[in-house]
This record gives sequence, structure tokens and C-alpha cells, in this order.
Amino acid sequence: MRPKRWLSILVQPRHHPVYKKNAIHVGFSKITRDLSERRKAELRLIAAYDESTKLKNDFLACISHEICSRCTACSLPALSSRTVA
Repeated sequence: MRPKRWLSILVQPRHHPVYKKNAIHVGFSKITRDLSERRKAELRLIAAYDESTKLKNDFLACISHEICSRCTACSLPALSSRTVA
């Protein structure tokens, strides 16, 4: 069981072989990068993209409604004059 304060972080380990000057393999070096900030930035970008997509869809729906309403309002007198005659 892990302690309550245990934090989960996103890391990228990289292993590189280490050689002596005469090309004899000595061991490995390990470099670990913390990717938490990168992941947070990615999540912010995804949220911004989702918000912009929602705003775009709302705008297009509003414009589409306005165009259809105007067209319907323009064509109604023509339709009513045909039916009355």
C-alpha cells in the first residue's frame, strides 16, 4: 500500500550505453525527464480546442437559423398571395 502523499508523475526514461575510449562497454547511463508540465500544456490545448469548436458550432447554428428565418420571412408573403388568389 502506498502512502497518501504519493504523487504520480509522467516521466520518460532514456537509457544510453557507456563505452570506454577503446570501445569497451562499461554500462548504461539513464536520463529521466519529467513530462508533467508538457502533459498539462497538452490538456490546456485540448480544452482550448474543444471550447473553440463549441463556439464555432454555436456561431454556425445561430447564423444558419438567422439565414433560414430571413428566407422564410421573405417567402411567406409570396406563398400567402398564391393561396389567397
